[in-house]
Amino acid sequence: MNILSIRLTHHKTPNEFFHKIYKYFRRHDENIYKKLTILKKIYNIDGVFLLSTCHRMELYLSSAEKSERDLLSIGTKILRILFHSYFTKYIDYAEISNTNKSIAHLLAVTVGINSLIIGEVDIIEQVKESYFIAKKYNNTDKTLNLILEYADDFGRRLRKETKIETGLTSFASIPLEYLKNQHYNLYKRYIIIGSGMLGQRVIKNLKKENINNIFLLSRNYNKVTVMAKEFNITAVEIKKIKSILTGNDIIISCSAGGVIDILCQLKSTKEKKYCIFDFGIPPNIPKEIQKIREINYISLEACREIIAKDLKIKKEKITFLKNYIYQDIKNIKKLMHTI
Repeated sequence: MNILSIRLTHHKTPNEFFHKIYKYFRRHDENIYKKLTILKKIYNIDGVFLLSTCHRMELYLSSAEKSERDLLSIGTKILRILFHSYFTKYIDYAEISNTNKSIAHLLAVTVGINSLIIGEVDIIEQVKESYFIAKKYNNTDKTLNLILEYADDFGRRLRKETKIETGLTSFASIPLEYLKNQHYNLYKRYIIIGSGMLGQRVIKNLKKENINNIFLLSRNYNKVTVMAKEFNITAVEIKKIKSILTGNDIIISCSAGGVIDILCQLKSTKEKKYCIFDFGIPPNIPKEIQKIREINYISLEACREIIAKDLKIKKEKITFLKNYIYQDIKNIKKLMHTI
């Protein structure tokens, strides 16, 4: 059985690619999975699995009959069909791996050592969710099912054993870490934009620090009211954001994009100094807002120093896990022969 992966990740691919592809994928995700089902039959391959997050797009193909060269040709055609010019323009950044390296990469992803933030907690759930959707559309075969289920178990088990989930564990950890490093007064008003997974994790982290002056808003006001009740915070309609901006607020934008113009209402003065974290893909905060002198605008790029510091702390664990991964590939290959 041959497996081949074609990957565009944060390691080599420019951020602008992910800004475009993530937005496109969110709009067309169901159609993309349906197309994969059709393309799998057209190209006569056994299995196909697509993983798309805000910092990676990865395609895995499996076949008992086709060579790795054939799979590379098929995979490239599939990505061009699914993502059109988005993929074609960035094809030179793609990383391509054979069976062993593809398996090793997937294990590294689920255990959290291939993420922008080492030990990131979200990615293992994203892989699991993508796997469930792939099975729903009958895209995966027995081999990919085995590998993905093994990777999920491997990731959860090794995360506990190595305690890689310490320090920074997601982008949600960054705001408080940054504010502490900059000696900010933490106990201010927090305005969270976005009711997705990242927004929820940010709120949980704030609550752990006994920070309760939190306002939540997003395009889905019904979801906002449910979350506000769950976390005992204040729900706000987007159109009313201006009424809660008092100055000296800390704004954390966790939206996937598109709600950005709501912050154009910001009119900062020397008496009103805002700290804005922009985790949107693509970036949410308009450039005219970013340039206002009294606003401390913090993008993901500005947080690189914090991420690098966390990486240095976890260096020994990364080395241990890499060695463990390559030992475990033998176990997976043995299991593959039993199918």
